[in-house]
Amino acid sequence: MAIVASMALSVVWAPRLLAVTSPDPQDVTHVVRQGDTLWDVARLHASERIDPRAVVDQIRRLNGLSTAQLFPGQELKLPPQG
Repeated sequence: MAIVASMALSVVWAPRLLAVTSPDPQDVTHVVRQGDTLWDVARLHASERIDPRAVVDQIRRLNGLSTAQLFPGQELKLPPQG
């Protein structure tokens, strides 16, 4: 049962993790998929030491977002980790 649950989680999360690209370490992006939220993207991108709320604010500023609404296929610039 645990193996099935683990495999199901890997199928669900693997595509989201693959959506983060980094041709240049300073130029990291995330391609929005159906169901993604800014909170999800921030949690995937931020280290455990960083408050995701701060990362959400940074993502909104970097991308000129006035709302938290995202659209599938939208490419978001992500703040550099440091």
